[in-house]
Amino acid sequence: MGRSCLAHNLRRATRVISAHYDNAFKAAGLKSTQVSVLATIRGMTEEGQVCRMSSLAKVTRMDVSTLTRNLAVLERDSLIVIDTDNNDRRVR
Repeated sequence: MGRSCLAHNLRRATRVISAHYDNAFKAAGLKSTQVSVLATIRGMTEEGQVCRMSSLAKVTRMDVSTLTRNLAVLERDSLIVIDTDNNDRRVR
């Protein structure tokens, strides 16, 4: 591997960029991942899409457990409200 591996170099660059944005959002108590999720939710709702966890996980390419942890922070900080579907209590 090493310096010639594109995947390795991209991953390293991604970590540097994420650390930069995490530092920028620190004052707001958020991580860059949570800001990205929040922006995705806003975009989906502005387009008139129903923002279900399953569709949000697909759009953000996050597994549901990671998404759930990030949504919990956003809900705790009153940035979002998570509701259940009255017709199907499993759907959030």
